[in-house]
Amino acid sequence: MASADALSDSPGGLVALLVAMVFVPGWTALRNRGAELCDRLFSPDGLRTPSAIVAKVEERQKMEQVLGVDRGVLAEMRSGIWILSPLLASAAATFLPG
Repeated sequence: MASADALSDSPGGLVALLVAMVFVPGWTALRNRGAELCDRLFSPDGLRTPSAIVAKVEERQKMEQVLGVDRGVLAEMRSGIWILSPLLASAAATFLPG
């Protein structure tokens, strides 16, 4: 196991971990709020014709794309790889012998 002194020798890893710890809760809250907004704005209540329902669903999908609600965890990880790369490199340098 690595000690706290070994972790302090790799400031890039600590900074990446700090950024990740700040990013994840904010991203989760923003995604949840975006989903709530889409639910409120594009509720299918009161729609009777299939064409009206399809139009409402298309509008909702466009809004979800604008807000980024439609992206999953893997898509976010691919776009956020810049956070994980220094963390993984630092962890490898800290925990691997030699």
